[in-house]
Amino acid sequence: MTSFYGAYSSIGSLFLFTFVFGLPCGLLCASLANNKGYSAWRWFAGGVLFNILGLIAAAGLPDRLLRNQYVKY
Repeated sequence: MTSFYGAYSSIGSLFLFTFVFGLPCGLLCASLANNKGYSAWRWFAGGVLFNILGLIAAAGLPDRLLRNQYVKY
């Protein structure tokens, strides 16, 4: 059985993991999504929650800006 401090250490590790990997992935997702014409805030949240998977999903998004320009002409 783990002590209280052992459980607290695990929670601290989870927060550290979130800040070390989640925030950079969220920022990169937001930047990619914004450049492609999607909501930066939603993709920031997706990047923080899903880390690398969110980043892969944001990289695979179709470009709305180019699609809108292509349809107009």
